[in-house]
Amino acid sequence: MYCINVFTIFQILKYPKRIDKIPQSHLAVKGVVSFRRQAITLIEVSEAVGMDKVDYQNELTYLVVCEYNY
Repeated sequence: MYCINVFTIFQILKYPKRIDKIPQSHLAVKGVVSFRRQAITLIEVSEAVGMDKVDYQNELTYLVVCEYNY
């Protein structure tokens, strides 16, 4: 399990059908999706922190759009 600050969440959406892949990216970076007419990077947090992968075809999954400071 991992945590996220709820104040950074913009919106929760159904997992998108179209994901544009990014060549030579980290394995946890799944690609880019369109959100409010802007491209945002889709990162699978569970994979980034070493948890089991999620089977997106067999489960109801959501995309959490949040602010990320680096």
